[in-house]
Amino acid sequence: MVVVGMDTNALMMPVECDIRVFDELDRLFGRDLADTVVPSAVLDELDDLAGGHGEAATAASVGKILPSAVVSSKRTSHMPTTQLWS
Repeated sequence: MVVVGMDTNALMMPVECDIRVFDELDRLFGRDLADTVVPSAVLDELDDLAGGHGEAATAASVGKILPSAVVSSKRTSHMPTTQLWS
């Protein structure tokens, strides 16, 4: 099992770069073989960015819902940032 930390840029890629990040993880590591972790600081940053206007705000809004959509398939967990490096 591979654990991948997702940052703000990765979660905004589907809108900004037309890249399906979770499909790419499946392609690289095998279907459902990569667990993803989203630090709470990333979710906070996405909240801040989503409050703006333009493409970045749209990308952040999509990025905010992606982890929740993947959580339902039990592949993503949310973790306080301090726990990632302890």
